[in-house]
Amino acid sequence: MEDIGDALAAEADVSVTCLPDGSVDRRYAVEDAAGDVESRRSLGRRIATGHAKSFLVDHEDTEPGGQSVNAARQAHALGAMTTLYGHLDHEVFDGLPFATRSMGRPADVAVLEFDDDAVMFTEESPDIAEWGLADLDAAAGDADPFDADALVWTNWASVREGTAAVRAFAGGAARAGAGGGSGRNGADGERGANGGRDGNSKRDANGGRDAANGTDESGGWLVVDPGDVTVRDRDAVGPFLDALAGIDGRDVALSVNDDELAFLAAAVADDASANGGDMSVSDENTAGTDDDSPTNGDRASASDDVSAQLARVRERASLDLAVFHGARAAVARDGTGTTRCPNVAVEARRYTGGGDRFSAGLAYALAAEWALDDALTLANACASFYVSHAETAGPDRLAAWLATRAGDS
Repeated sequence: MEDIGDALAAEADVSVTCLPDGSVDRRYAVEDAAGDVESRRSLGRRIATGHAKSFLVDHEDTEPGGQSVNAARQAHALGAMTTLYGHLDHEVFDGLPFATRSMGRPADVAVLEFDDDAVMFTEESPDIAEWGLADLDAAAGDADPFDADALVWTNWASVREGTAAVRAFAGGAARAGAGGGSGRNGADGERGANGGRDGNSKRDANGGRDAANGTDESGGWLVVDPGDVTVRDRDAVGPFLDALAGIDGRDVALSVNDDELAFLAAAVADDASANGGDMSVSDENTAGTDDDSPTNGDRASASDDVSAQLARVRERASLDLAVFHGARAAVARDGTGTTRCPNVAVEARRYTGGGDRFSAGLAYALAAEWALDDALTLANACASFYVSHAETAGPDRLAAWLATRAGDS
């Protein structure tokens, strides 16, 4: 874990746009005649054995939710000029302290909270399910929703035509490589002929974009946090990653958790096998190991697995950066190899929303041109602070908290 105190103290002139979902999250504790149901396993066991057929729920809170909303709250807390284009047609979103534009009805989510985890029951929003870029344009009006240093695009998994939206974005990337809110395209503010990359971004040996060797004329970062991809058919993964590969106006990062990474990598491998492809990756250095397993050998093996999965997905989608976020570490794969950043150990109070804040912290740091290991440290801190405090923290609180946790990773 890097010391990012000085970086947090500096005020970065960064703009972030988040899109496209939104949900009204109602949180409940659960009990039955025998008392509180303290774990998800206990709830499942009571249902399976017929011990209880009726449960009482205690409504604890209602709050703004959704991946893009969570990300926007984190970006704003870090000091970014934040704009949220979401599905926000509900009064719970009225108090958000940054610019918002609604594209329709949010989802309704019941979050059952236990001591060890949470379970979510979601009533989908038809507006989110059928969302497309035309809805974004209609909500934006005369504004350019893509005029930001970083875009955080979330919840592809819940949008039926999410891949078509990514393709449409790629096709219109020339208008998106627009110098962001901070003039990232140089003093003259002009774009290259291809709308931002100037046609000169390079591909590394594994097929991904090599951001280190590309032009500085990128239109900024696009961080894609696709949500729970496991609810989609595997056949949908290839077209989605191919659509990401078609984006040339921005640097592109993909941010996923363990289940999402495994699902995407398996789908890519299946697709390659069906087409007679070779899914081997080059032997690049790995900075550190994963520590989910008890022995050093197991840790190295786990880290190698994550690195290989990231490389597989990164190559297929021609990403600048593929990032895995977990409770113990974040691992990133770019054109130079694999970087691992250990996380701080925390006692969880929240089991949802941490990954969204990770992606927002990553987007903020990348847009502010932090080093990759520092960016991963910030992203980890944003997620872990939220998970352990049930609050979204800004630079001062994060710096103070990290100072007390030095050596805990």
